[in-house]
Amino acid sequence: MGNLVCQSDGAQDIRECDTQSVVNIKIPREASNPMDPILNVNGDVERQAKYCPPKVEVKGEKDTKDSARKSNARRNMYGAGKKSGRQSFRNVPPMDLYLTTLPEPIVGCSLHPIMANGDPGQRPLGVAWWRRRPDSKDETDWEKIGSGWEYTPSKGDLGYMLRVSFKKDNKDYRGDAKIEVLPPPSPPSRRQWRRPTMEKRRGDAKQLHSGSRGFETFKVLTWNVLSQEATKDWHKKVDRYKLGFSYRLRNLTEHIKQANADIICLQEIDFIFKETWGEAFPGYQMHYAGHQKGQRGYGSSCLYKKDKFNMVKMKVVDFEETLTRLVEEMSGNWVRQTASVDCEKLKARISKLKVRRKALIFELEPRTDKSLPTSPSDHLFVATLHVYRTESKQEPFIRLMQVHATLRALAKVTEGIESPKVILTGDLNSIPDSSIIEYLNTGKPPTHEEVKHCIVTRACKHSLNHPFHLISSYKEVLGSDTSYCRHSTTPTPPVEYILFTKQKDFRATAVMPIPQSERIRYPQVSVISSDHQVLMTEFTTNRLVPKKIIDSQIENKQKCSGMSTPRGASRDKRNPFSHKKSESTGGARMMQSRRARFQQHQAHSTQRLNSPRATSKKAWGS
Repeated sequence: MGNLVCQSDGAQDIRECDTQSVVNIKIPREASNPMDPILNVNGDVERQAKYCPPKVEVKGEKDTKDSARKSNARRNMYGAGKKSGRQSFRNVPPMDLYLTTLPEPIVGCSLHPIMANGDPGQRPLGVAWWRRRPDSKDETDWEKIGSGWEYTPSKGDLGYMLRVSFKKDNKDYRGDAKIEVLPPPSPPSRRQWRRPTMEKRRGDAKQLHSGSRGFETFKVLTWNVLSQEATKDWHKKVDRYKLGFSYRLRNLTEHIKQANADIICLQEIDFIFKETWGEAFPGYQMHYAGHQKGQRGYGSSCLYKKDKFNMVKMKVVDFEETLTRLVEEMSGNWVRQTASVDCEKLKARISKLKVRRKALIFELEPRTDKSLPTSPSDHLFVATLHVYRTESKQEPFIRLMQVHATLRALAKVTEGIESPKVILTGDLNSIPDSSIIEYLNTGKPPTHEEVKHCIVTRACKHSLNHPFHLISSYKEVLGSDTSYCRHSTTPTPPVEYILFTKQKDFRATAVMPIPQSERIRYPQVSVISSDHQVLMTEFTTNRLVPKKIIDSQIENKQKCSGMSTPRGASRDKRNPFSHKKSESTGGARMMQSRRARFQQHQAHSTQRLNSPRATSKKAWGS
């Protein structure tokens, strides 16, 4: 009989040595159960009831030595079994405080230790931060630079290696960053508003800001910010640290804050961004429609200024649950009158409509004083969506049905309101010359070549319509949509839009075009942390608001560097002799220099007069 070894967590080993072979019998952890088998001295089973035979594995002498070698390697790695009284950083810390590594340190981006399997509320005390030159290997060169759970690297830390240390239960813990402190993202480029020609806005320019009241204006921004999960596609083209969460969060936040929009529509929002951006924009109310924590994917989000709008209604359109039922309902009459062969083709197409995306629709009411009551016709209806498209699902009818489902839900929200003010934003994954944009513009079944012979559009032809006539704000103001380098070095037509229903009392007065330097830049991710560009439009309604609200809108424009036109500047800024500017030293100097130039100009003008008094050196009135 061989050497029989019974391996179990709670069982005793029974050995009887005759040969060199080893037989390992693995007994489950519940060996103390009375129904488990009991082995006698001869190795026979005395009692067995409802017992599954154990797994028998034969191991040779070589396999046994490999297992022992791996076990010793693990002990050496974590410092287990050392009898020295000196505390070592290699000792295994408790599981609730197992310190891994620090995030990639970036100037201006706060970081904190990463604890594996730990409770975020159980933060250790006495946390210290250190730095050292990357070319130094001496442990005594570490310089203490701060304390506390979080630390924000400054410009003085640029190029240094960082370390965090603390004590817990009389044990030392530390963690080092893998790379040195990196520079911060470059500041957003300055952009100027572009307005229509004078022929288009001549009638509005005379009424705007005239009298004690002016027209209501607001700005809408849309941006596909590129989900954190999708950054893996750019690892070969962009530096790895620029794709980190902390770096991208700060860069994207700076671009959005500079725009100072009243309504912000974002696509490809991960749940991690959703949790963070609620704190990054304290003056906004945020709503999110997408995958929740623990689920793979992303969604869309909307933020609006709490001091300017009130939320009246919100609706989420789930394409995964809606599209299949919607197409079956729209094609019911066609199926009853068509041959079974075509019905099978339609059924195969419908099976491709299960896409995991959601659209967000919300109704906003302008916030004003009690002297200006609002009606439902003054409300704004804003929708944002990210149309699903992949290499395996390029059929245009999939995108067409997503847009139709959104517009159908939007029509139900605006039911009973005459000429509603509708804005549709988002990444439609469709160029301007496509069936989707044609359907949005006309509201009728598209006749584009890409869906002309599609069986889905033929089956749903009589129900494929909507009451809105949406046009692009950029095309309305600039004459065409702006192309830029998105996925190649060659500029391609845009796929993101800000569409609206043009009316006499609702129009786009300005847009923010993409600068030429950014249009030809590739890849976009290296600078703006996204592969899509920011679009922003200013809208104006015929609703009159008090003059003080107009002045506050002008001040908000001035806060955005490079985003206000000279005409939009306040009266005090244009007046060279303003008394408000004399309060500061710089303003006083500017006022004195302008007054001196004005007096010098008046003196030269006086000398050119052909009168005796003008040519004389005596002063006026002497």
